[in-house]
Amino acid sequence: MQRSVSRFLDRLAIAVVAIAFLSAVMIGVSQRERAAAFERSTRLLPLDDDVRHVLTGANDALSRSAEGDTTVSLDRDVVRRIAGAESRLARLLDAPAEGAVPLLAAPMEARLRDVQGDLVALRVLATRIREHPESTTTLRRAFRVRRIDTERDTHIIAGEVNGDLLSSWQSLGTLDLVSRLVVLMLLVAFLAALYWSRRRIMAAYGELQQHAQERSQRAEASEALANAMLEQAVDAIITIDDEGNVQAMNPAAERMFGWSAGEIVGGSSRRLMGEPYRSAPEAELAAFLEQASHASAGSSVVVTGMRKDGRTLTLDMSISTVTFAGGQHVYTGILRDISERHAAEVRFRIIFEQSTDAHLLFGAGGIIDCNGATVEMLRLQSKEEVLHRIAADLSPEFQPDGARSVDKARDMANLARAHGHHRFEWVHRRANGELFEVDVAITPIRLKGEEALLVVWHDIADAKRVERTLIQARDAAEAAVQAKSTFLATMSHEIRTPMNGILGMTGLLLETNLGEEQRSYAEAVRRSADALLAIINDILDFSKIEAGKLSVDTLPFDLVATCEGALDVLAVKADEQGLDLVLDVPPDVPRHVTGDAARLRQMLLNLVGNAVKFTPAGHVVLRVSCLERGTDWATVRFAVQDTGIGIPEDRQHRVFQEFSQADPSTTREYGGTGLGLAITKRLALLMGGTAGFESVEGKGSTFWVTIRLGVQAERREVSALHGAGSRRALVVIAGEASRPALVSLCASWDVEAQGVASPEEAQEALRRAVARAEPFDVVIVDHRPPAIDAFQCMNTLRADTGHAEVPVILLHGASSRPDTAALDAAGFVASIARPPHQGRLRAALRKAFRRGGGSTDQIPSEPRASRPLAPLSAVPGHWRVLVAEDNPVNQVVTSKMLEKLGCDVEIAANGEDAIVLATSGRYDVILMDCQMPVVDGFTATALIREHEGAARHTPIVALTANAMQGDREKCIDAGMDDYLSKPIDPAQLRAAVARWTIARETL
Repeated sequence: MQRSVSRFLDRLAIAVVAIAFLSAVMIGVSQRERAAAFERSTRLLPLDDDVRHVLTGANDALSRSAEGDTTVSLDRDVVRRIAGAESRLARLLDAPAEGAVPLLAAPMEARLRDVQGDLVALRVLATRIREHPESTTTLRRAFRVRRIDTERDTHIIAGEVNGDLLSSWQSLGTLDLVSRLVVLMLLVAFLAALYWSRRRIMAAYGELQQHAQERSQRAEASEALANAMLEQAVDAIITIDDEGNVQAMNPAAERMFGWSAGEIVGGSSRRLMGEPYRSAPEAELAAFLEQASHASAGSSVVVTGMRKDGRTLTLDMSISTVTFAGGQHVYTGILRDISERHAAEVRFRIIFEQSTDAHLLFGAGGIIDCNGATVEMLRLQSKEEVLHRIAADLSPEFQPDGARSVDKARDMANLARAHGHHRFEWVHRRANGELFEVDVAITPIRLKGEEALLVVWHDIADAKRVERTLIQARDAAEAAVQAKSTFLATMSHEIRTPMNGILGMTGLLLETNLGEEQRSYAEAVRRSADALLAIINDILDFSKIEAGKLSVDTLPFDLVATCEGALDVLAVKADEQGLDLVLDVPPDVPRHVTGDAARLRQMLLNLVGNAVKFTPAGHVVLRVSCLERGTDWATVRFAVQDTGIGIPEDRQHRVFQEFSQADPSTTREYGGTGLGLAITKRLALLMGGTAGFESVEGKGSTFWVTIRLGVQAERREVSALHGAGSRRALVVIAGEASRPALVSLCASWDVEAQGVASPEEAQEALRRAVARAEPFDVVIVDHRPPAIDAFQCMNTLRADTGHAEVPVILLHGASSRPDTAALDAAGFVASIARPPHQGRLRAALRKAFRRGGGSTDQIPSEPRASRPLAPLSAVPGHWRVLVAEDNPVNQVVTSKMLEKLGCDVEIAANGEDAIVLATSGRYDVILMDCQMPVVDGFTATALIREHEGAARHTPIVALTANAMQGDREKCIDAGMDDYLSKPIDPAQLRAAVARWTIARETL
């Protein structure tokens, strides 16, 4: 393009030079022609003496004639000569082809024209005088005037014409030279200007071309962007002309209306319109378009549209207009579907008007709208009484919190704007002056482009009255709960104090030499006291659960040992009822776990205790199974299955309810508080599990709990008995539940066991074993007369079966352990109480397989509390213990327990004595009762600590009947080091004393 422009400019310069050259040539030619014309004019124009003489003579003759000289005559020759002069002058003036006229100046030409006129007039007068002598006088008089002019002009013209011609001739050469110089200078100037202009034009053209290219690229990018925006626009864009025909539409419009562009472009836009626009007259529709197109920028109108399927749309439309030179208009509409918003606004308006809550809209000038509920709530007559007011106008001056209503209303509105919503309570005033409380919700909204606040009042006057009533009821209930807690704490303390004496003295009594009758009475007292203590513990536990203060611990424990311990507590009662009490723990159940062993034991005691209580005959089996297991956790199921009375179907829904029993009648056979199962379920939930049951009336029940326990790191366990090899055992048990459980347990230790139900079956099994040369290595016999008499079975086996030397292990009831001498005489290698502990049975089997001699291995089966405690030190009286206790019976019980541990005991009957003794002497441990006369245990502890200072610290262990939630923490906060609750467990007492005495000795 640049090269084409350069070529064009070069050609233009050449053309200009050629034109200038031709102009110069034409000027020269013109000058030569003008010179030739001038020469011709000088030849045509000389007014010589003949002409002058003729004119002068004619003029004289006419003059004389005019003066009355009749002798003068105008002959034909005079007329002819006048005509000749006239002809010469006419040839000069009327012959432009000869080129004379352009050389004459305009005044000269005018004068010559006047002379020509005079000659014509002179010729006419002369002719008329000659032809009409009779009018000579008149004509001569007329000529007199013309004669003077003619004479003057003749001389003037003759001189001026000759002078002008001479001047023209002289200036002709100068004019030609100047013309040539001017043309040459113009040509040089033009060429220089053209050269510089060409350079500037070429540079400007390059910039212009680059700018045009950039603009073209930007235009292309803008066009592409515009097309992309048009294609990707969410809003529908439609263009129509003056006649209402659709010119274009984007994909969004196609989606919105359901028409394709091919179906709608070129057709009437009315197909896209809803009523009333669809059927409006042309003029009305055109006026609407014109009005909408002149709306202010950013404004829009709401119209209705119609889809192809006939569904009506509510659209927000803005229109822009483009006017062409011919006056035609094109309208471009941008439409957004607001059908859902419109429907929401309609719904909002319905809710706004129909709601029983007050709805108000606040603008910059106050309330701009409200519903009827507002008017009714304020006890006004119309909306006009509410509009243009502010919230403070409808409120008392101060709110209940002391804030001014006008200030607080502003603060609440600002909080709503900051957070998008705000809710609070407010006090308003009705028209009658009555104050009422409302729950206020403020939400900022946009209303016609302006900020507004939607405020909702919910009348809570009735709710506040109910709330105040409930608060009063709550306070009363809390007071009642506090009274109940105080009562329970007091009753617990008052009951535990004598219970400590009963259980302590009974334990001490059972350690003495008693006869069978006396021992049975003492055991009955102990069991009754244990039952009473269990009831007290259930009530306290339930009160803790209700208060949400019961917590569970997470400590490592032995799962199997915990289950065995729970069954030990109920073994005596089960044995007395003739029940088969069985523990079944498969090998896949993790044994070393973490959790709350005490709460697990409590749940098992509840479940097994209920099973024993409601099972008159048969068995009670505790089955443990692992439901799920992870790397460090396991969900374990504990199911207690019995063959008891079962639960009627119509009463099963009440089983886990508090203070509820399956048989609530006054003639019921079984006692209890009805709290055991409720507490069990609550504990299971606290431990991450649940509880449930299955029961058939008359056939028994199965109660179960699941809990989540942590699994400790695997410990190295030896499954097979050391030296057992391929040992075989014969299990003689009548119980249908305990026999397979014991066989399975032996199998887990790689001992092949065979179970039989009677001595006869045992004899037959022993004979077959001898016949096959596969004798049994041990026999386990359950002593359960009259079904199986172990002593008689022992004699029969040794005499008739060829197993005279086979070791025999005796299983006996917890309440019916045979005499040791009788066991030794019969030759039993060991005796174990039912249900057998795994450790005890394993030890007995190991001894039987070794076939060792010596006395019978008697494994104690009595409850731990009834067995003598080992002393703390081999030196009696090594540890000095101060017991601060005001109850005489408890003084004796505690002193005897401590003396059996080898302690030297001193008694303080009240807190004041305890302070005197503790500050005057040195004790290894102080056992401090909390409730004592004169000075209580808390005050006594504080005074002892104050006296000791930092250099001395005597361990103080709380020994109290206060066993409610928080009592332990209260004791620790008072400065005590440990806590024991009454009734005193001898084992716990020994552990506590040992813990603090050993700690001091280490220090």
